[in-house]
Amino acid sequence: MSIPDELKTARRLTQDRDQVLADAHAEADRILRDADAQVAERVAEHSLVRIAEQRAADLEDRALRQATDIRREADAYAYKVLQKLRDQVAQVAQTVDRGLSELESRNVHEGPLSVGEGLG
Repeated sequence: MSIPDELKTARRLTQDRDQVLADAHAEADRILRDADAQVAERVAEHSLVRIAEQRAADLEDRALRQATDIRREADAYAYKVLQKLRDQVAQVAQTVDRGLSELESRNVHEGPLSVGEGLG
């Protein structure tokens, strides 16, 4: 997998995480609205109101835990991708340094290169 693809995957994972969070909040809001409607309809039935509120709280808690888990997994994935990118950049830098060293050692034997020499 190439670096751009990994970054796209990380971005997609982050967007998916954000969407899950938004969906979880919307679902929690919907559940809370439903619970409020039940309270208004069944004021006399106090135990049903308590049950509805508890279910809404449980669902909201579960949604928030899931969102936290997804965020943690997305962050861990992004961290791994960035570590890999850092290693690849370091490898490229080493290759550049070796190339420069090779050119510098040739210059000792063949004379210095002027800027732009050999280009074009």
